[in-house]
Amino acid sequence: MATLNIALVVGALCMGTALSLQCYMCLTPGTNSNCPIKTNCEAKETFCKTLLSTNSTGHESEYKSCAVNCKEGPVFSSSIGSLDISCCRTDLCNISGAPGGTCSSALLSLALALISLYLRNISL
Repeated sequence: MATLNIALVVGALCMGTALSLQCYMCLTPGTNSNCPIKTNCEAKETFCKTLLSTNSTGHESEYKSCAVNCKEGPVFSSSIGSLDISCCRTDLCNISGAPGGTCSSALLSLALALISLYLRNISL
């Protein structure tokens, strides 16, 4: 019984971390290769956000973080440069700054396909 209680307490303590979103964090100008910091977001931060700044010579800098709100799209674009924001909502999805599909989406699709095949074989 004591072992069960300990397991329940440990599980409850880990649950908050397990359920929080993980994003890449880079608050100084960088690129994917020099922005390897993974962070657990606060419960209210439900987005991974990437801000891509491009100057007039084409030099790009990325800033990555967790975010409470995120409005995707170009913030501005002019002859001196541009600023674009991309948003996503799955763990570590802001690796490339691109919205949408991630590795975890591909794994989920594969898992669903395998379960479907397994269930089909059972019913035959």
